[in-house]
Amino acid sequence: MLPPPDFVSRVLAYRTSNQSLTSGDYTTVLHDQVPLNDHDAYDSSTGLFTIPSPGVYSVKWAVLTNSYTWPVGSVFGAALSHDNSTGTSGLGMWWGWRFESPAAVSTYAYSCGSITLPFTSGNLRIKLYHSYGSAINSYASGSYNYLSIIRLGGQY
Repeated sequence: MLPPPDFVSRVLAYRTSNQSLTSGDYTTVLHDQVPLNDHDAYDSSTGLFTIPSPGVYSVKWAVLTNSYTWPVGSVFGAALSHDNSTGTSGLGMWWGWRFESPAAVSTYAYSCGSITLPFTSGNLRIKLYHSYGSAINSYASGSYNYLSIIRLGGQY
């Protein structure tokens, strides 16, 4: 049996302008275009998705930077954070694909992820971490910087 319509929750959000991303710290990605936002669960000014009801959620995200010359060993990655957690996977953070520069290379850096998990309450956000050494900008295109959240089912 399908849950009633008021339990449906979907968000589709994009980042269509540059966002400054601090080096050596976790930055919440802010998506400035939100064409689908059931229950106003996503706040584009804070980057927070507030879980409207317990259930199983499918979350997909991607972040692309402008082109930079990345020093050897520099890392770039984006993660799903539950209730503002930072740290390793399994402790409220689920990392997507991570870029690590094997040599000094001029390139765009990209991170994406997809996960399906049960959540009962709280907030979800995409947090980005990089060690470039100074602030960098995300690429100004919604095709490469997005967030999709869909509530798949009721309480588990």
